Amino acid sequence: MALGRVERDGHVLLESFALFVRYQLMVQAPLAEGDDAARAVGRDRFNAFVARVGEALASGQQTFTPRHRNRSRGSHERHPVL
Repeated sequence: MALGRVERDGHVLLESFALFVRYQLMVQAPLAEGDDAARAVGRDRFNAFVARVGEALASGQQTFTPRHRNRSRGSHERHPVL
């Protein structure tokens, strides 16, 4: 039973993330060809994002904990996002 829930939660998270990324790509205007400053800012932000994901995975820290887990621990605090 618990393994099925973990698998379902994983699918929900992946689908949610995929839809979020698709939405962001659809609403963000493309960069102009010669806008090197904006490309550099985007590259820096992406590198910071990848580094943060790596740090979280290496430390075992979770940014998001599903509600049903928080309730069982008695914790209702929010975790910081990037």
